[in-house]
Amino acid sequence: MNKVFVEKKYGFNTEEALELFFRFNNTIVISENDYVSMGSDNGHYDSRVVNLVSEIELQEFYGVHEANRYLRSEVLSIQNIITFITGIPFLEYSGYESCSTVIPRSIELKPTKFIFDDNDYTLALEKLIQKIKDDTQLSISLLDRWRKASYLSIESNDANLYHDEAILGYFHIIEMISEMFRDELKAKLTDGIFNQINSYYEENLHYNATQINDKLKKNRNIINELFIDSELSISQKCKFVLTKYELLDDVTSSFIDELIGTRNSIAHGRKSYNKNALWPVSPFFSLSHNSYECLDALSILSARLIDCYFETDIWKEKWEECHSFLLPSRDILNNFLKHPKGFTGVSVDSLFQGNAYNFTWDSFFYYYVQEPRKFNLERICNAIKDMYLSIEYNVENSEQLFNISVVLCDSCDRDVSNFARKIVVFCVDKKLFPWGNKKDIYGYLEYHGLEIPWYKDYLLK
Repeated sequence: MNKVFVEKKYGFNTEEALELFFRFNNTIVISENDYVSMGSDNGHYDSRVVNLVSEIELQEFYGVHEANRYLRSEVLSIQNIITFITGIPFLEYSGYESCSTVIPRSIELKPTKFIFDDNDYTLALEKLIQKIKDDTQLSISLLDRWRKASYLSIESNDANLYHDEAILGYFHIIEMISEMFRDELKAKLTDGIFNQINSYYEENLHYNATQINDKLKKNRNIINELFIDSELSISQKCKFVLTKYELLDDVTSSFIDELIGTRNSIAHGRKSYNKNALWPVSPFFSLSHNSYECLDALSILSARLIDCYFETDIWKEKWEECHSFLLPSRDILNNFLKHPKGFTGVSVDSLFQGNAYNFTWDSFFYYYVQEPRKFNLERICNAIKDMYLSIEYNVENSEQLFNISVVLCDSCDRDVSNFARKIVVFCVDKKLFPWGNKKDIYGYLEYHGLEIPWYKDYLLK
């Protein structure tokens, strides 16, 4: 056997502070203070230098370059670890200098360190490495799937090119983690339903223990089919996992339901032709109509679930921030539109600053766009009229009002429509809108088959 040393330098696409020193199996990872200019289809950018130094024994008949093949799984695992902690895809394509030799490479050993953007992730790194040792197959599969989906997501920024594939990749992570708890969920459902049936027989039919056992044994297959196996859907498994990790609430539950619908559209196929298009235009018809709206949140949720699996909190803060921007539950919003006075925690201030239901001015706009019949304009107008008309709009808050105001310009309520038009004119004059330009919202609503006559006339003037 010959001992071979492999050193490869990579350009890691970040300008943030990065300090690395750790060992993973046969490889030592070291960050350098230097920058290297890396090129891509999107231009050149300065990258931090990350050096991987590996040591491996090969059969004598192999050349030194065969070491790269034997080390590939180890190198990819390291790239997965760095990607997950930083949120920046670390790719093999970013390698720019490599050397394989039988000459020993001497490295000064230092304490394990992982510092990124002035945050110390050393403890999290150690937990990741230990968990990988305990369950290499699942741990690396989760991290690699997340790295690949993150890469596809970033590559899609300009044209939504790989949105569908990225969504499936992130969702596979949720499915893999959910499958870990399948047996536990099944046992919980089994205990619950059989205990209830046992109580039913005992309290209502006065069967003794032997009679109850006979009944349960006779009907076990039917009970399993009706109440257990049929309920082990991906939705229930996902929500069970979220409950285990204390991440489930009405908002997250609603988000999961939306994700499953999007995932099914992609995985099972549907008619993808759409006469209209949105910027940035895609080179293909998309199988999902809202991939651009859920992708970022799905990325962070899947990362947070991996976080929980590894017992780290790398993505905890980002998920909490992301959660505050998720859409409210469709059912709860519908109840609000029916009985707005019953939601005492909803006020003008809370619609700007946040509330327990995740109601915002944009959430009303979004649901109107997605389901204009159920969440029609006049229902929304009637529910929010008093709060809306009491707003003192200014340069600090007007951008949040732009979307809902554009559609309210055509409300049948004259007070509301006049007020909405004033806000829209103010926003356009001050360039306070969450779009690239003032015309984009018209194209967005046109894409969804909605007309806004007043704003159209306003643009034509």
